Amino acid sequence: MKSKDGRARTNGYMVVSAPGHPKATGPMGYVYEHVIVAERALGHFLPPNAHFHHVNGNGHDNRPSNLVICEDLAFHKLIHRRLRAYQATGNVTARQCYSCKKWELPGCMSFTWNERVQSYHKACHNEREKRRRRAAQLK
Repeated sequence: MKSKDGRARTNGYMVVSAPGHPKATGPMGYVYEHVIVAERALGHFLPPNAHFHHVNGNGHDNRPSNLVICEDLAFHKLIHRRLRAYQATGNVTARQCYSCKKWELPGCMSFTWNERVQSYHKACHNEREKRRRRAAQLK
C-alpha cells in the first residue's frame, strides 16, 4: 500500500523509497524507514549485521528515541528475553522453566545447552523425564 510521500507498509514496518541506498530492494529502491532514521542520526551507514528494537513495540514509530540499534540478532533477542523476564517478575535476570513455565531467579534453576539454553527446575525436569521414559516403555 503505497502513499503519495514515497512511504509504504510492509511486514509491519514502514519503508521509504531510497534508490541508490546500499540496502535498497525492488525496482523503487525501498529501504526500511528505521534504517534511514538511524543512519541520519549516526551520520553513516549501518553495518550489515545491525538489527533494530522498537522500544514501544510499534514498528511504525520510527522516532530516534524509539529505536535501539543492536549489533546483531543475538543482542536483539537478549533485549526481548530480558523484557519478558522484567514484565513477568520485575527482574531482568529471571528465567522461565521450560517445563512448568514458572519464572525464577537463575540461582533456583538448572540449565542445559542443547541447540539453545534451557532453564528448568530439577523437580520439573525429573518428572518430565519419568513421563518420557514411561511413554517410551508403552510403545
